[in-house]
Amino acid sequence: MSSGSILNTRPAFERGLYKWANQLSQTEVEAGFPLLGLYRQHGARAFFEATEDFSKPSKLELLVALMKRRHSCCDDPITDHETKLLDLYDAKGRSHMFERCGMPQEPSLKGKELRRSITDRLRGNYLLTKNPRMPSGISMEIQAGDFMIRTTFDVGGRVCVLSYWHDVTSLDGKNVAELVSCLSWFGLNGMTGWDCISEENFVQVWHTIEVSMGVFLKNAPLFLK
Repeated sequence: MSSGSILNTRPAFERGLYKWANQLSQTEVEAGFPLLGLYRQHGARAFFEATEDFSKPSKLELLVALMKRRHSCCDDPITDHETKLLDLYDAKGRSHMFERCGMPQEPSLKGKELRRSITDRLRGNYLLTKNPRMPSGISMEIQAGDFMIRTTFDVGGRVCVLSYWHDVTSLDGKNVAELVSCLSWFGLNGMTGWDCISEENFVQVWHTIEVSMGVFLKNAPLFLK
C-alpha cells in the first residue's frame, strides 16, 4: 500500500466496515442472530430486551439505525422515522438499566485467573505482543491482507472484567481503525465486554470471542474492495 493511498485508507476502511456490518445485520436478523445472539451483556442484552416483541423487519430497521448512528463515516442519513426509533430505544434501554440496578451478581473470576486462562488459549496459536496504549492488556497480532490487526484483551477494567477490541494498521504502521469489536460494528455499544464471568461460563464467553474474531479477521481484508 503506497504512502499516498494511506491518506484515504481510514475513511475507506470505515465505510467498508459499515457496509459489511449492514449486510451482516440482515443475515443475523433473518437467521435468528447466530452471532449476536451469543452475547448477553451490555448493549446486546439491552437490544434483545427492547426488541423482544418486534417483528424481524422492525428489528432490522432498528439495527440499521443504530449502525448509522455509530458509524460516523456512514453516507446514509438517519431518517426522521429512525430518529424516533432511536429515541424510543434509548428510553427503553434506560428503563431496563434502572430495573437491573442493585440486582445481585454471580461471583466472577479474578483478573489473575482470567489472564492465565486467556494467555493459555492464545499461546502457541498467535503471536502475543504488547499494546502500547494498554500495557496491562494481552495482545496478539495477525496479518490480514494489507493490514496488521492487533487484538487486545483488557482484563479487570473499571467497567468490565473482560473486554476485547481490534486495532488495524497498514503494513507500514499507519493507523486505519481503532477499538473495533462485535458490539461496536453493530452499533450496540462502544465496547464489547463482560461485567461478570464465572468459572462455569468462561468457555461460552471464549467461544463467543473466538467466533467474533474469526468473522472479523476473515472479512477485514475485503473492506477496501
